[in-house]
Amino acid sequence: MKLKPIALLFSIVALIQSSTYALEPSKTINLTKETEFYLLKNRGISNNLFVIESKFEKKFFEECKKKLSMFDTVKRAIVEYFNDNYKSEQQSMIKSLSNEENLNKFFHMKTYGDGQAAKWLSSLDKSDTSALGLTEPLPDKFKKEKLPDFLRYAFAESFQYRFNKNIEIGEIQINQALNNLATRRIAKLLNLSELIVKTKYVKIMPPDKLGIIMDCAPGMSFKDFSLLKNKGVNPSLQRNLSNLMILDAICSQRDRAGGIGNLFVQLDANGNAVSITGFDNDMSFDKFENLKEKYATLPPVILSNNKIALPYMDKSLANKILSLNYEDIYSCLKDLLPNAMIDAVAHRLQQIQEAIKNSIEGNESFLLEPGDWNEKTMMNETTVDNETYFKTFIKKLN
Repeated sequence: MKLKPIALLFSIVALIQSSTYALEPSKTINLTKETEFYLLKNRGISNNLFVIESKFEKKFFEECKKKLSMFDTVKRAIVEYFNDNYKSEQQSMIKSLSNEENLNKFFHMKTYGDGQAAKWLSSLDKSDTSALGLTEPLPDKFKKEKLPDFLRYAFAESFQYRFNKNIEIGEIQINQALNNLATRRIAKLLNLSELIVKTKYVKIMPPDKLGIIMDCAPGMSFKDFSLLKNKGVNPSLQRNLSNLMILDAICSQRDRAGGIGNLFVQLDANGNAVSITGFDNDMSFDKFENLKEKYATLPPVILSNNKIALPYMDKSLANKILSLNYEDIYSCLKDLLPNAMIDAVAHRLQQIQEAIKNSIEGNESFLLEPGDWNEKTMMNETTVDNETYFKTFIKKLN
């Protein structure tokens, strides 16, 4: 698959067009008194997730907020998080952050790794908050009991601001939503819909909020699965993790933690892992194109000999990938991603197409039907030299 001249034209247009899209919500969801809408406590670092729960179903909502200035972003976070509570503490924090130096400290803190907020959160002494940019007095009890979780909330808000750096002040910060929607689109294009949670762009009423609503992924986390006493792995899991690894490479998804993160594991009646469903696909779709290199948590998908970095591949997926061209990719993503990003998707796909052809040549056992995955194929993949999602899954399990 070679990029046609029209693709080059799209790339040039992408340099001058706005990357903000007037994406219309697919539906309006009217919350009733019987529906609970609340902030998820155990959430990620890149966004603040809300739960929409009724007696019939449970879904997750990620809001796309209007982009404000740095100061107004943190002020909004303070007011939204605490609402009508802790009024004096709110004013103290806002006063601290009206200082530019303090604002920069607070806005660029990190709640993970070696970040200032991470160090403060892990310390026993919570009295000194100056490293966070909060220099005005705050009650000790507030700093110990309320401030830690707020820092995580505020970090997600500042992360969204930075992730949407191409979005102008006053416009909707939609990049993370678009990445989730685009991942779902590519999964459907490849007939892999079951591997990615259903995701839609919606409006929530009331309150009046725009964002994506996502199904609750079935199953359990890898961590919970690993703690089970009686557990096993079905060969179908190997097939699905292999498919997910290829899907993530096409989408440049670098936040799956080697096939055990941001996914849930489904079990059969005997406690065997049979499939997975991926979620939290914010960190996808950029200009990364060298699939022979490791990219964050995404392992190399193509070997130095230009073959697929998997000992086996699902035959139906391989045939589907080989059938695609640039127009298919453009039609799938044109209303979601800038054309430069679409070109990158097409280039990654092209590399995988060539690697599939190279892998098939002289290797009749490379492409497998659903019934061909077995104990032998699982054992063989755990012994390959390179990293794969399935190999990591088994390694972390033992």
